[in-house]
Amino acid sequence: MPFKVRDTLLQMESHLRGTGYITDVSIGEPSEPPVTNGIFAAIYMDSASIDMLTLTNTVDLVNVSIRLYQQASMRTN
Repeated sequence: MPFKVRDTLLQMESHLRGTGYITDVSIGEPSEPPVTNGIFAAIYMDSASIDMLTLTNTVDLVNVSIRLYQQASMRTN
């Protein structure tokens, strides 16, 4: 059975929302600037490859990036 990357991305989205630190999350690039007053996260899949083959399975390697966005006016130094 092939590895479902979308399921993993959805689990990561759910985890980020559940932490309480992130106000909003999207999978992929946001289509417009975030309008939230908190921290906005965007989850990107950088690459995917087959790392190893066995007799019955494959070992997949998926690289994921999470970009965090915050309005400049909300920052405190």
